[in-house]
Amino acid sequence: MGYILNTNSSKVFLFSPSWFWGKLQRVPGPPSRTSLLLSRCCAYLLTATLYALAAMLSDFLQHLFITQYRYTYPASLVLAQVLLTLLVLQTLRCLGCVPLRSYSLRLGELLLVPSLCSSFHTVLGLWAVGSAPSGLFNLTQRLIPIACLAWTRGLGTQRPPSVRVSLLVTGISLGSLLPGIQSTHSEDSLVYLYAPLSLFLESLYLCWLQKVWEQLASGIGNISMLDIHYTVTVNSSLVLGFFCLLQLDSPQALIQGSWHSLLFLGYLVGLLALGSIVRLLLCVTALRSSAVTSAVMEVAKVDLVTLRSLVQCSLGSTSSPVLTSFFFSTSGLLVYCYQLALNQTHLV
Repeated sequence: MGYILNTNSSKVFLFSPSWFWGKLQRVPGPPSRTSLLLSRCCAYLLTATLYALAAMLSDFLQHLFITQYRYTYPASLVLAQVLLTLLVLQTLRCLGCVPLRSYSLRLGELLLVPSLCSSFHTVLGLWAVGSAPSGLFNLTQRLIPIACLAWTRGLGTQRPPSVRVSLLVTGISLGSLLPGIQSTHSEDSLVYLYAPLSLFLESLYLCWLQKVWEQLASGIGNISMLDIHYTVTVNSSLVLGFFCLLQLDSPQALIQGSWHSLLFLGYLVGLLALGSIVRLLLCVTALRSSAVTSAVMEVAKVDLVTLRSLVQCSLGSTSSPVLTSFFFSTSGLLVYCYQLALNQTHLV
């Protein structure tokens, strides 16, 4: 109950729930910092989880497709993935679903290095699935955040991470190393060359992409993140097309495929579609947030794979250093998402 006031012959119950609700509706205001912070934290965690799940499913289909059908033609697969991406983007553009600029030679020149790095990194990743399924290749991918930290300083980006964030990212990356050290033996000597090369290409791709986006923000206007991804995809199609022409076994990719099998075609389409989605998420994250954030999402995928392996086996058979490093890396990911949301909230 509350006090009763007479206002224009109508009764208003002061301090009643309806009175408070009316006051809240009359006083519009911006959302509180706490709710904004929580919403941004949830958005970052949801993005990292979706990327990790999509990347895990993509890796599963790659391993299943390449090993079951012995389809060891990584360059041809990546070229088909790039062409599928171009087909989808052009279809959406013709239907008026997405605004997409035409290919620009100036923009294509700026994004030539990221296109080269992205193309050959994806080729090396598929090569590792079919020719070198060892832990060493996956182990080096856990060091991508540290490599991105070095490239952001070397390339002189406008948004280098702070010392606190750099230490946090280094801890996340190193914490994910120990669970993957146990299976690093490889009989193929090429993996010792291709694994560091893949690490170099992926980190350079993400950081160069961020650098170009920062330059475009102060120079050329009206360019969206989708335009950047489209330009990189067009460049990659030209690079991979020329690379496939140089390979003598490229015609075998069309001959040895089981094109009459619907299961083969289903696996192929799923592999190409998921690979395109994963590359799009990486590109958008590098442009929207930073290259380091994209690299940290790769570690999130690795931690999710580690969690699955821990669930499958009993915790008693797992060494305590492995569990400690896993929980340390996972906790670091949560703190990193909170730090990103906190920085974005302060900018509002």
